[in-house]
Amino acid sequence: MTAALAAVDTAGRLPSRPVLHAGEALDGYLERLADANHLRRGQLLDLLSGHRIAATAQAAYSLMTSPDPSAVRRICEISGLQVDSVLDATLARFAAFPAAVWPCAAQAPYCRPTPGQRTAPGFGSQVCPRCLAEDAIWRVQWRLPIAAVCVEHATVLVTHCRGCLQRFRSHSNAPLGLASGSVHACGNLIGRSRPCPHLAVDHAVEGTGEMQVDATRVVLNAVEGRSHPVLGVRTAPSVLLGEVCNLLTLLVELLSRRGRPGFVDWPDADLCCWTRPPSRASWGRSMLPYPLQHAKIRAGLLAAALGILGEDTADAAAARLRPWLGAIAGLPDGPRGWLMSRTTRTPAVDLVIDAATAGRRHRSAFGSTSARRSAAAIPQLIDTEIYDRIFDGMLAVAAWTGRVYVSLCVVRVSLSANSWPQAAARIGLDPAIANDAARRALAGMRVTPAVFAGAVHDASSMLSHDRDFRRREDRVRALVLDQHRWLPRWRASMPPDRWPATTPYAIAWMWCEIAQAPLQTSPGWIAPPTSAQQVAYRRFGQTLGSVAQATLRDLVMNPGATR
Repeated sequence: MTAALAAVDTAGRLPSRPVLHAGEALDGYLERLADANHLRRGQLLDLLSGHRIAATAQAAYSLMTSPDPSAVRRICEISGLQVDSVLDATLARFAAFPAAVWPCAAQAPYCRPTPGQRTAPGFGSQVCPRCLAEDAIWRVQWRLPIAAVCVEHATVLVTHCRGCLQRFRSHSNAPLGLASGSVHACGNLIGRSRPCPHLAVDHAVEGTGEMQVDATRVVLNAVEGRSHPVLGVRTAPSVLLGEVCNLLTLLVELLSRRGRPGFVDWPDADLCCWTRPPSRASWGRSMLPYPLQHAKIRAGLLAAALGILGEDTADAAAARLRPWLGAIAGLPDGPRGWLMSRTTRTPAVDLVIDAATAGRRHRSAFGSTSARRSAAAIPQLIDTEIYDRIFDGMLAVAAWTGRVYVSLCVVRVSLSANSWPQAAARIGLDPAIANDAARRALAGMRVTPAVFAGAVHDASSMLSHDRDFRRREDRVRALVLDQHRWLPRWRASMPPDRWPATTPYAIAWMWCEIAQAPLQTSPGWIAPPTSAQQVAYRRFGQTLGSVAQATLRDLVMNPGATR
């Protein structure tokens, strides 16, 4: 019988079971549990052997993100903890807020990576040396990439150990640190089995400003389920976090431009110009973390993002965003297309971008009043009636793909756009969707180009000039942020058993049927809808009654309907 097994009582529990503190990280608690029972970390892992906790980097990652249920039960057996308490000590605690752990789960199905996510922090923990020195507790919130400041001490979190130059507690070879007896240890290994000798509490700390502290406090309140205003409307925590992360990603892209905003005078802001991580084989300045791994830059970006979204109106928020656009002022097609292709589209961010770029689009698109009217009058998806009447049998593609392609063709004819991305930018469509629709439609063309061009001309002449689809899109995004005003009326038109699940589908119906935009970009979901959600939406649309349809249509077409 090993020493580890001898330490377990007849009930399978260790004799000394320290309290799991609120907000404590699971791996730090397990190390304290081992030390309290005079066990080496490897011996504690032996007690958990056979429960999918092996001495590998993958095991270290899964222990703090999504621990195996059998491992959780075994941890509960030896420690006397409850299952919920164990899960609350991991990033599973924030499962309801996927944006909070952005972008740790960049490969997860609910995430849509954007260019800015290449600069995101990796796995491991940050640390506030003062907090750790006071209570010897590693906090799970330090694992959140969106957190950058300690609100108790108003200091920037330390991200990397100065000894091994890795993020703290990366645990490259084991789920637990091997430096028994010291919870202040860095938690990493140098070589195969030698613990890093530097203590986390010995690292110097830097103070930060009140705006950065307030921004971090808002984020931490959100992951605990407390709402906060976005553009003057109190918003659900999950929506708030999604908006903040998307805008933060956009700001770091702007900051990384060669002509970055001159008003950004944060220390080490030039690190944002790096487009790839530094070589691990070199030493000196190149070993510093790059863009979002640098906590001071991340804190500044977070404060800037929340400052923009915290304004009462989209116009006020746009005024705070416009100085950032100086880095892309000289783009030939204007800033809007560039901005839209570098962030996941969410309601508030879309509204701010629309307001910030209202007077800065390309001259070929807005050279006259009639051009402005024409751009607004062209939907992202051409009317179903027009498509069925004129283009029936011309394209061997799904109807929505064909409708997108026809709209893009109308834009290129009416507004002299030179490419599919340019045409997409004129009507606020994601350029990736435009390219994909064009590729599929051209491959499925069943008529000659001349015949199709004539059909496009006919479709363009049938479009009404008094419709404003950009306004409809903005209205649907505003409804997402203002659900408490219209949900009671909507629910009154639906059976009670369908209330909880119908809201995102109702938003998608308004987006697709009234605003005539693609389902993939519906603001009702934080991430693009899954295949199952798309099937459920089609079923929802088929069963939607006439009264419910009229209610949703009125919400978009009559802004006073929510009052």
